[in-house]
Amino acid sequence: LLTMRYRTMRAHGLPIGSGITESTCKTVVNKRAKGAGQRWTCPDLRGALHLRALNASDRFDAYWAVFARMRSSNINNCVEAA
Repeated sequence: LLTMRYRTMRAHGLPIGSGITESTCKTVVNKRAKGAGQRWTCPDLRGALHLRALNASDRFDAYWAVFARMRSSNINNCVEAA
């Protein structure tokens, strides 16, 4: 059983309420997924939200560097095999 240590979390300046999470859902998820006329499949929405969350947390550039490196090595392997 996990319990939250409210006093310790507060002392470290960490959030203990759900307001930040709810606000993030509103700005990251709802604005992207609930636009007028939008229809999403689960895999497509999952991918879009993943990229949006990376961007919102200022981690997109780091993620893209790793992603591009993986993809370019795959392409290079295919070119060498041909």
